[in-house]
Amino acid sequence: MALDLIITDAGRAALINAANTGTNAVTITEIGISATAVTAAPAATALPGEIKRLSSIGAAHVAADKIHISLRDDSADAYALRSFALYLGDGTLFALYGQTAAILSKTALSTALIAIDVALADVSAAAISFGATNFTDPIATTSTPGLVELATRSEAAAGVIPDRAVTPDTLAWALLRLLIGQDGSGSGLDADLLDGKQGAYYADIAARLGYDPVDKAGDIMAGPLSLPGDPTANAHAVRKSYVDALVTAAASLARLLTVDGSGSGLDADLLDGQHGAFYRDLGNALGKLPDERLSGNYSQVASLAAAGRLQGQLRHLDGYFEVLPYNESYDDGSRAHAFYDGNSRVLRLGGRDGAGALTAIALAIGGAVVWHAANDGSGSGLDADLLDGKHATAFAAAADFSTGSNARGRWWKSPDGAGGSVIEQQGRLAGRSGQGTLTLTFPIPFTDTDYDLQMTAIIPGVGDYDNYPQEVDGTRSVNGVTIFLQDPSSGASGENAGVRWRAKGY
Repeated sequence: MALDLIITDAGRAALINAANTGTNAVTITEIGISATAVTAAPAATALPGEIKRLSSIGAAHVAADKIHISLRDDSADAYALRSFALYLGDGTLFALYGQTAAILSKTALSTALIAIDVALADVSAAAISFGATNFTDPIATTSTPGLVELATRSEAAAGVIPDRAVTPDTLAWALLRLLIGQDGSGSGLDADLLDGKQGAYYADIAARLGYDPVDKAGDIMAGPLSLPGDPTANAHAVRKSYVDALVTAAASLARLLTVDGSGSGLDADLLDGQHGAFYRDLGNALGKLPDERLSGNYSQVASLAAAGRLQGQLRHLDGYFEVLPYNESYDDGSRAHAFYDGNSRVLRLGGRDGAGALTAIALAIGGAVVWHAANDGSGSGLDADLLDGKHATAFAAAADFSTGSNARGRWWKSPDGAGGSVIEQQGRLAGRSGQGTLTLTFPIPFTDTDYDLQMTAIIPGVGDYDNYPQEVDGTRSVNGVTIFLQDPSSGASGENAGVRWRAKGY
């Protein structure tokens, strides 16, 4: 937006000619700048807090009441610009403007480039010219080339901002949205073509379809109606022909098969030429079962095992079936029900005490052995997924534990739970006479030097002086360490019987 400058009384006086019949042309030669927030007034004759004046200015008339001013300051001065004033060539303060917020802030290392659009309320912009106009970048108008801001798609579609330019892409998008917003019933839009056809094409339905359509509410046809060759085809493809020739038994059967099956609800009168009552009488199918097959008690004698084995008796007793020995000489009085195969394996349901026990020898399902309390345990071959709720990975294998010894001592290895081993070692070093160093070499090496080492000196007998084994700093390795055996006595025996040690690490 343009800034509204206040024309001073002195500036207006400079515009009026000597005869008071018109205006003089005035020339702006300098622009004064100030960091003070000035309240502009017509009576002002100087810019309060003026820092300096700039003559590197450029300007252009962009409208009858608007000028565009550009100025540049490439000095090492630093300031915050809040107010500025326009000076004529004779030093007259022509106009000024001020505000509280900084218009720009300049540092010593920066160049200030300022472009300002100035609106003149009651003075013609044509009466003002600028001296030394060495650069300018005015805003663009219909008559002045210059800078212009591009409108967004939403701004272009709204169509209310007067000083924004529109790109072809944005214009096409906005026009499409405007047309869509007006499209529809009552829009008044009169298109010339619809899908490349004039309106008359759609008005003549018979000519467009190639035949007279039938009114679905009721109509008289000039000839018989025909279905397409495939009665299951889309009904929109109807052509004139005889229907009777298409509705064949084969076609009807093909349509029925598309809905046949469980849950279809079809209720046939016959099945393979017989009514339903025929199939309810199973005697018609097997020729063996009596009429009381659906109720009452009855027995059916039949062989239930291989030849030479026990024959059984199948009985229906008040809604359940029972299998029992047919020959009473095989019955022990418990009425137990048993099946025997060629290997004398037995499945027993019930028992003398009626407890309903199920016993079996090598009972199998689908060739797989059934596990039970009698065949579980060591040697069973059962491969369980868990042991006490844990997978095998939670337990260490016996191969992960090891121990051994050599002339330097003993060692033990056990899993550390992270794929490595915990190593424990112990042994005894031979003593020496007087204080001095001993070399401790482990039975096996550790994987790193971060192990724990404990040592105890051994004296020859009761009353002998103490000896102190100490690790020598910087001598530790995965294979061992140097020990200094210190004798604290003064002139006493320095005999030492040895050092017991114990180390633990990885």
